[in-house]
Amino acid sequence: MGLYDFLITAFHQFVRIFPESLQWVAALLILIGLIGLLATLVRQHILFILVVILLLPFLIPVAGEVIADIFAFIRYLVDFIRHIFFGVIIAT
Repeated sequence: MGLYDFLITAFHQFVRIFPESLQWVAALLILIGLIGLLATLVRQHILFILVVILLLPFLIPVAGEVIADIFAFIRYLVDFIRHIFFGVIIAT
């Protein structure tokens, strides 16, 4: 059971506490509360969100190069270990 299933199950169990005629009110209050929490979170971290949005186009190529370098290093280590244990040299 994943996190999504857990949250949905917990929501349904909480809403079932109320009488059937008031369950929609409880669900609506939960929705309004979640929207309010999200709005507060965005208001508190708006500067960070803007910086991430502005820098994201520049970070994608850099992240790609870093990931490519990490994979190249891992491949070098694997080739080195193959050479040490098996005497096999793989052209890079």
